[in-house]
Amino acid sequence: RLEQAGSKVWQYVQPLTRHLMPIKTVQQAYCCGLLWGLLPCGMIYSILAWTVSSNQTPWAGLIMLAFGLGTLPAMLLNVVFFREFKRYMQHPLVRNSFALLLIVLGIVTIASNGLLDGLDIAFLNSHHHAHH
Repeated sequence: RLEQAGSKVWQYVQPLTRHLMPIKTVQQAYCCGLLWGLLPCGMIYSILAWTVSSNQTPWAGLIMLAFGLGTLPAMLLNVVFFREFKRYMQHPLVRNSFALLLIVLGIVTIASNGLLDGLDIAFLNSHHHAHH
């Protein structure tokens, strides 16, 4: 729902980013970055919702900073090495490895938030032993 609402907002915001292109000054880069923060992206909106619900302003700022820094390498790779990165990512082993890593990180995130506490561990154990 957040992403759908963001798409409507982005229809009005996206044309403003065109006026800032090509970026030639730090101010243009800053303004463009602020506007691109409204891009309808589930990951960004999830982090924003998480930080807003934390009710701890300093932590919210640090979480957003960490998210930005965490995505920065991928964004730089995308901009600077786009062709090689795209070709590399088309290799099935690389894609499947990244997919597996995202699944594992998702499970770790869910588990670290206590969302798996109600899961029936006995079921998991009996299912695990059935394969041996």
